[in-house]
Amino acid sequence: MALPVSVGATILAAEYNELRDPVDSIYTSQWYQTAFSSDVTADVDSVTEQQLFNLYIDLQSLYVHMYGSLSADFRPPAVGQKIGADESLDYNQATGAETAVSNSALMGFNDYNTVKIDIENFDLTAHLNYPTGNFTPGSTLTNQRTTAWGNTSTTDDIYHIVEIEFANGADQEAAWLNAGGFITFRADLTGGTVGTVGTKDDDWQTLLNAMGVIYVDKNGSSSSNFAGTNYNVGISDLGSGYSLIYEKAGSGAYDDNNYRIYGTRVSAGVYRFRIRFYDGDTGTGDLGGAGTGTPVDEAVGGTLTSRIQPHTPDSGFIWDSTTYTACSVTQVNYSTVYSLANNPTSVPT
Repeated sequence: MALPVSVGATILAAEYNELRDPVDSIYTSQWYQTAFSSDVTADVDSVTEQQLFNLYIDLQSLYVHMYGSLSADFRPPAVGQKIGADESLDYNQATGAETAVSNSALMGFNDYNTVKIDIENFDLTAHLNYPTGNFTPGSTLTNQRTTAWGNTSTTDDIYHIVEIEFANGADQEAAWLNAGGFITFRADLTGGTVGTVGTKDDDWQTLLNAMGVIYVDKNGSSSSNFAGTNYNVGISDLGSGYSLIYEKAGSGAYDDNNYRIYGTRVSAGVYRFRIRFYDGDTGTGDLGGAGTGTPVDEAVGGTLTSRIQPHTPDSGFIWDSTTYTACSVTQVNYSTVYSLANNPTSVPT
């Protein structure tokens, strides 16, 4: 049956069930949430207030998690009202009299279809399309290096590897990814010669500050500062072997230096992200020297910090003084499996 329904026509089970399409196809099948409403299994000549109220809660849950606020385009009818195609009215069973109520024009069966269309128009595949306020951040996982690196007498490559685990199985993984869960990556350098223009430390700080916060979700990656290169690789694209997700290079004399994020799927429900800090500069002109004109390959000093933080779907709303969960998913487990403090002799996995 096609929506919307016509004034005066009988509402069939197929039409009510069609309103529930997003509940079945997204809310329960992709986000793995428990629905209030359920399909009607036989033709009916009316829709009860309770059926529409349950559907109202489910559609608002979808809408709130997608758009960040309650839809103002529909309302649930109250007990005793006569539900019509475009409005619902108070109905006196003794006299048959129908009277308008507040927001009655938003309580029609077809008003639900308006919100259904809004939900179906939401692009589930767009990177970071969900409002960021609908997610609960986990504790920031930090990893540091305080010893010098980045020249011929130390090591040019250092790595921070983080493992993300969906310990509750495939449903948790699918729900977390499909409902927009994302991971943020940041890094900073303090101390050393930061603040002294022309030094390697200062350039590394400039690189990392310019990069901003890197967001990685199911479908892709991006920089909060629109900096660096995103390789159109999301978590769902990861397989065996590391794939490059994001890269930000240094500038000027230090354009050989770069920060990179790689990702791999280790096993079912387990992913690793390898953050690489590569100092490819070998000395340019007299940078870092004492005015002799001899190229100098400086070491990177100070404290280098890498920060990782998962953000888990978690949204809700209040209707008629009652709080409802829109979307809630169990948080992931995450830990450092390889530290920046190490001096690798080969690329760690």
